[in-house]
Amino acid sequence: MRFTLFLLICLSLPSLVSAQKRVKPKLLIYADGFVGWAAAVQASKSNVETILVIDNLDFLKTSEGEKVVIDQKFKLNGGIWMELLMDMALSKTRDQTLAETVMSDINPRLAANSIDRFKAKMQGVTLIVSEKVIQFDRNRKSWQITLSNKEKYTVPVIIDATQKSELYSKLTIPDSLAARESEFTPINAITIPLSRTTVAVEELDHQVKLLGIQAILNAQYENMFSIGPNLHLTDSPNDIPMRISLGQALGAVAGYCAFFETKADKVDVRKIQSELLTFNARLNPYVDIRVDDPHFASIQKFYLTGFFLGEIKDGGMYLQKDAIVKFDDVKPVLNDLYSRSQLWFLDNYRNEGMRWKDLVSLIKFISLKGDEVEQQLIKEWTTKRKFEGAYDPEAFVTRGQLAVVCDLYSTSFAKAINVEGQFGK
Repeated sequence: MRFTLFLLICLSLPSLVSAQKRVKPKLLIYADGFVGWAAAVQASKSNVETILVIDNLDFLKTSEGEKVVIDQKFKLNGGIWMELLMDMALSKTRDQTLAETVMSDINPRLAANSIDRFKAKMQGVTLIVSEKVIQFDRNRKSWQITLSNKEKYTVPVIIDATQKSELYSKLTIPDSLAARESEFTPINAITIPLSRTTVAVEELDHQVKLLGIQAILNAQYENMFSIGPNLHLTDSPNDIPMRISLGQALGAVAGYCAFFETKADKVDVRKIQSELLTFNARLNPYVDIRVDDPHFASIQKFYLTGFFLGEIKDGGMYLQKDAIVKFDDVKPVLNDLYSRSQLWFLDNYRNEGMRWKDLVSLIKFISLKGDEVEQQLIKEWTTKRKFEGAYDPEAFVTRGQLAVVCDLYSTSFAKAINVEGQFGK
């Protein structure tokens, strides 16, 4: 009996040693504030073994008893920023009204406590505080990093999330690459192709701005990502939401490269966006759509598919989800995605609003489905779809309803796109 027990212990030793062996990190984040912290939170969510080297975690240090007020016009709360607000409020569910209340009177100590609680949730992240990177070199596949405590690490991907790009600014980058634009796009300059590549949305200076994935890729070299010289963010509390949104996007993009062991020019835009959506990042700029809207998730994908942009007014973009959908609103995108759509529009196109009988006919024709489409809509109209009233085939389809139906029946968001926002052929 004792021999059997001894044998079992001996046989289990290799697995015990293996289980205790430290997993090799794939990503190192060098940070001095919210951007790097948020990138590390996202990397943890994406199951990327990460080292976070950061000055400190007291990002909201103020005078004794002084409150922090975030004065924003549109309050586009989402993702890790929304998660932090809800943690400060000790709420387990996302609530826009509660988030706005917290933003109007942030206690720095409560914020510090929340950030401290996040540490317990950041699985796979090794936190190193108050150390500096004193040397870094690149070999064929990886970066070698030496810290001020003499610790050395080898990682394939780095995020330089310091405000002054302390590492990235020391790289010798070819002029043709150094000249690439890397900046936030104001809402009045957004195009449909750019909208499809969105990885971050927030408000800066009371105007909605977004970040397409190309802007992030333009501020990287040999898998070292940075904030970028033109992504101007101040120390103002009003910029905190954008700093966290940018950090979450950086964590997703760099995390993708680290997880799949690939170069930045090989990223899959849709997979990165799907990862961000999984963790509630706000990727649509519609200021009239709250994060607690029952159709929020569908509207996110609808925007990223690029059917149409909203109305721009006073620094914001409005979807107007109750506005009627016209044939011309959906024809270009659907014809680009589905060859059968072109045939349907040849026989059914009209220069007017689209009715439910038209949309159902279109869905059935493209997907080769039958009457079950309409039967499902009738059955789930107010329950699963959260639509008001009753199904009426003669009623006009609204933008909000179209977003839900596209999410239900269309594979449009799953269609691959390149970093320029064009659908793959």
